[in-house]
Amino acid sequence: MSQAIYTYDELDEILRGDGHGGYVGVSAIDGLVASVVAGPVHLESHEWLPQVLAGVFPVTIEGTPEHRVVQTVLNRRKEVAEILSQRPETYLPMFMHDDGRVVIEDWTIGFMLGVGLKANAWIPLFASEARSMLAPILSANP
Repeated sequence: MSQAIYTYDELDEILRGDGHGGYVGVSAIDGLVASVVAGPVHLESHEWLPQVLAGVFPVTIEGTPEHRVVQTVLNRRKEVAEILSQRPETYLPMFMHDDGRVVIEDWTIGFMLGVGLKANAWIPLFASEARSMLAPILSANP
């Protein structure tokens, strides 16, 4: 990659900023990415990236802040894909922290956003014995 991507902390600050931009934070992005990677069907970036970027897929020019944002998110997708395919036991979700408390809701909301993109494809999984693997995620949603 020719230019530096943002750190995940920088990305979170850029996206959530004052909280009024319609963007989601890194924890929700990580949950969304996890469901996209682990899901039962392949999703192209134009299908799921708008969930991160206030409902739009931005036209980016290389080197711009918008391009760096997209590249940072796509980098996380690549990292998660590699981890889940090669060493899934080492995957660690990016949970938020608030006053010493681990906040899992944002991650699970992101995961369920991804599920919702192709909900019908997930039905066989939810109807099978494998649904027990999703129980922690499903029980964490508000």
